[in-house]
Amino acid sequence: IVSIYGNGLLTGTSQQATSIPLPMTLGDTQVFLGNQPLPLFYASAGQINGLIPQNLNPNASYQLVIARGNTRSVPVPLSVAQYDPAIFTMDFSGSGQGAVEIAGTAIVAAPAGNGTRPVQSGSEYLSIFCTGLGPVAGPNGEAPPVDGAAAPANLLYKTTATLTAAIGGVQVPVVF
Repeated sequence: IVSIYGNGLLTGTSQQATSIPLPMTLGDTQVFLGNQPLPLFYASAGQINGLIPQNLNPNASYQLVIARGNTRSVPVPLSVAQYDPAIFTMDFSGSGQGAVEIAGTAIVAAPAGNGTRPVQSGSEYLSIFCTGLGPVAGPNGEAPPVDGAAAPANLLYKTTATLTAAIGGVQVPVVF
């Protein structure tokens, strides 16, 4: 997932994707990376959120271009990393409380409060909502859905990378 900030990125009011597969155009705006259109989540005059195509080569640089109507931006080089892990946050700001729930509940793992409580060490698991964990595959090696499409409800895709996690500097097992 990429967030692009600037000015004049969209004409008119903010647009949000309302269907799956994600559209390649929101309002009058498209984004291209290496001449490939990006599926878009959101576009406004100051921000665009899109999905990086999964077929791009990692550790390579591509030209990012924004098209608004018939106007194109100056190309900007963007390097694509194979892994760039990040935890989503509850307020979508990229800082503050992580989007971390006590597994099997809708309770946010945090100090006790309104709809939150600490996780019980040794008896509960955490579900951490994140991005940038690299390529994924289905349980029998099924290919991931195409960019911007929904995953089938009957398949659970997992990253092909070996994951490690630490809480407070202490390594914890990653079971899924």
